[in-house]
Amino acid sequence: MDDNAINHLMQKHHHWELVTKDSSVESVKSVVKQVLRNGKEFIMNEGKGVFGRQLRVDGYLVQVVYNLSKEGLLLISDGYVALNHG
Repeated sequence: MDDNAINHLMQKHHHWELVTKDSSVESVKSVVKQVLRNGKEFIMNEGKGVFGRQLRVDGYLVQVVYNLSKEGLLLISDGYVALNHG
């Protein structure tokens, strides 16, 4: 993840404190990796190539949004605890 993605992910309204011990960058990265490895894929905008994965972590639904570069690299654009998806 680049610095811009990290800064975006670390915003308070993403509620990482609900699924991490300390809401640190390393803790959030660990949860993001867990979701990418084990989560169920969903399509956000197929025409624009925007996808996501979601996984229940500590009882909360966590979503990570990404697209794929022309080189096939996964580029994370967002991630959060989805409080409105019980």
